[in-house]
Amino acid sequence: MSEPTRFNEPEGLTVGSFSTRLEFDTDHIRSFSENRGIEVLWEKSYLCTCRNRMTGAPNASCPICHGRGIAYLPAKRDTMIIQSQEKGLTNGDLGLYDSGTAIGTSRTDSLMTFRDRISIPDVSIGHSLIFDVTQRRIDKGMWLSYDVKELTYAVTDNGVILAPDKDYTVDYEKNLFFPNQSLLDKNVSLNLTSTLRYIVIDLLKESRYQYTNKDQETEKFENLPKKLLLKREDAWVNPTPFSLDEATEKAYDTTTEDPKRNSTLGGFFGGGLNG
Repeated sequence: MSEPTRFNEPEGLTVGSFSTRLEFDTDHIRSFSENRGIEVLWEKSYLCTCRNRMTGAPNASCPICHGRGIAYLPAKRDTMIIQSQEKGLTNGDLGLYDSGTAIGTSRTDSLMTFRDRISIPDVSIGHSLIFDVTQRRIDKGMWLSYDVKELTYAVTDNGVILAPDKDYTVDYEKNLFFPNQSLLDKNVSLNLTSTLRYIVIDLLKESRYQYTNKDQETEKFENLPKKLLLKREDAWVNPTPFSLDEATEKAYDTTTEDPKRNSTLGGFFGGGLNG
């Protein structure tokens, strides 16, 4: 009678033990991120100093954050794996839960965090925007919010189609739309083609790490990729930025729609602008 086949014990596993040690190959992880990831532009966010000391609201006419309360540092090139680009709506025990529009996996050494903006230069999407024309917007331009590549359609009251260089001009470098004086007090509707941009609203896996070569002389601490929850930028852009009457003398503030996702539990688990 032949002896039963014997299998080699996996490295790090002891017979009778219920646990084993597994180490990720960080070199392969970095290689996979570079090969499968997409080139992105990462803009580190910071809270703009234009806030009103009494209300905490940003200045609607701030040239840096444009009334959002959140500004960005110059973009840096990076690589990210983006997957699960869907609504992700789940009806759970605690009610409807919107997980966001995409999941992003960063590189192992990434410092991406809440409110940061991720642009994908190779992908373009469409946006619509409507606003009223004031003398201020004629003189200083209407900020278009997005990274606009092309203005595809412009129309004003009664369906009158606007002609470029005649009824308006566009400064694509600064994303400013300059309406002609004849459009004063009218509404203008625009269709735009812009760069796909996401905002980091949550860190699903913020601190991924391992001790490589544990309990050996070559032991070292290594970071693993972060798992980021992303939402399209247009979720925080007011599609109808109508202004107050020009005769209004008192300056007004706007509230900040912070993209950092807050918990509804409150207390220790709640979030805020200072988080």
